[in-house]
Amino acid sequence: MIPSYSSINVSAGFGSFNEGVTEADGQEPYSDALLASLGVKADNCAVFWANGNSMLPTIHDCDQMLVDFSKKTIQGDRIYLVQNGESVWVKRVKMEWDGISLISDNKKEYPPISITGDEAQNLQIIGQVVHIGHSLV
Repeated sequence: MIPSYSSINVSAGFGSFNEGVTEADGQEPYSDALLASLGVKADNCAVFWANGNSMLPTIHDCDQMLVDFSKKTIQGDRIYLVQNGESVWVKRVKMEWDGISLISDNKKEYPPISITGDEAQNLQIIGQVVHIGHSLV
């Protein structure tokens, strides 16, 4: 069983506001075989749900996301949960010479969010999204 945070609003859009949520409020089952195939440990993971359409077609509104808290180093074209203050986003993160860009897959509706080096000091990488689940109905 993996701890879950259904009360945290993870924005797949322009941002969301979460106040005072620090404890898991549920648990979700994940098989040991799936976790092993992903190369993650259950103790390092938690489950969140996406809210919005900025990461379409990769992540849909209400998709379940398995996040590995031990993977905070920005690498390649991976997707991360990022936090700035009380706002939490799911985005691709790109290091720039003068800051960081938060990039949506739905580029038509959501241009990259540029964060200066000074502003990036307050940005926290929560973890890497390692698995996505969504309904087909």
